[in-house]
Amino acid sequence: MRILWTYGSIDSTRTLIDSGEHGRIDGESADSAGPSGLDSVTEVATLRVHDGHQAAFERAVARAAPLFQRTAGARTFALESVAEDATEYRLIVRWESVDHHMVIFRESPEFQEWRALVGEHLAEPPRVEHLKNVLTAF
Repeated sequence: MRILWTYGSIDSTRTLIDSGEHGRIDGESADSAGPSGLDSVTEVATLRVHDGHQAAFERAVARAAPLFQRTAGARTFALESVAEDATEYRLIVRWESVDHHMVIFRESPEFQEWRALVGEHLAEPPRVEHLKNVLTAF
């Protein structure tokens, strides 16, 4: 496995060369304590899109990623598709706290831009939960 590491800022990243998987280093710790000492939470949003909108939705989410990255308290951001249902996705965002998501992000211009980018593709309102890590075994 070849890995490209980029250091030098709070946005240090690593990219797995073979797969292209890319992520922020600060989001890779198994420890759930955020940099400010708060217990982090993982937002899991279930998103159902209109059939035929999958590619456009994925492009819209890719364009929206920087909106999350520049929001205080956002640590990681990933979009996953459900293997059994081509119209269903999970947006997984790790936040320093629920308030970083529900107050800071939700009341920001970035949230309005996020909704403008993806809104036309959504078949129903997102279903959102916040999870706290209990155990990371490996």
